[in-house]
Amino acid sequence: MNYTKEDKRRHLILMCRYYDGTEEDIYLKKLEAHEIDKSHLPPPECMKEEYTLSEEEVAHLRNAHTIRYYEEHWVIEQLNGNKDNGCIGEYVAYGNKDFDVDDGTPISLKALLWNRYYHWGGWGSDQEAFRKWYRTYYSCEPTNREKRAVKRRPGLIAKCLYYHGEATNPWDFIAVADDNLWRKWYWNLEREWVDALSMSYNTYLAKHDRLKMWGVEEFFKKEEVPLSLINHILGWHNHIAENSNSSLDHDSAIACYRESYLKLKP
Repeated sequence: MNYTKEDKRRHLILMCRYYDGTEEDIYLKKLEAHEIDKSHLPPPECMKEEYTLSEEEVAHLRNAHTIRYYEEHWVIEQLNGNKDNGCIGEYVAYGNKDFDVDDGTPISLKALLWNRYYHWGGWGSDQEAFRKWYRTYYSCEPTNREKRAVKRRPGLIAKCLYYHGEATNPWDFIAVADDNLWRKWYWNLEREWVDALSMSYNTYLAKHDRLKMWGVEEFFKKEEVPLSLINHILGWHNHIAENSNSSLDHDSAIACYRESYLKLKP
């Protein structure tokens, strides 16, 4: 697949937390809106910044404003293929390679924030100071991808028969019978599908390759079932069948859907 420059830009912005691709800096705007007007006072009182917000809120907005600028800079540099001028090497050299690696922020962006943190007064030997700042003012904010996922989830959940957004599988605590075991599996499979597609429609769980192989795509289109969801469900049925040296075909795929997935709906 050929991605345009705008596609790549949107992909990079999804990894940011404060920069959303627009020109409006909502953090600076809010800070300015709460600044107390001291223009009528003589110096030096008129030069002192004061806000109607708490110190914690002011600190958050100031950091968000600064971070937003660096995220925008990172997007532009990444999009233009510019090198990081040794930021990643420096970041890794200080032992940060494994720092919060699964939090959704790429190492090149972490390295830029590390570099700027120490440029503006941090201490290279005080690694924990950066990590505390990062977790307090940066990773506390969801990524744009995570924010988008929150908006997508209700629509995806509405397409499920077993998973309704619960934190735990309701079938975990029910006596294990054949029917309840399948309900437990269906709940897990639907949740996996929701989790994956809420984050990206390009996930492997968005495919419906098995339906094509069995020649049942048109059937499920008429059933108005999400093709990728039933593809995932029937993939599990096929896995179970393969354990018994069998596999699904056109008729058995439809039978599994009708006689198990639909029939066992709670």
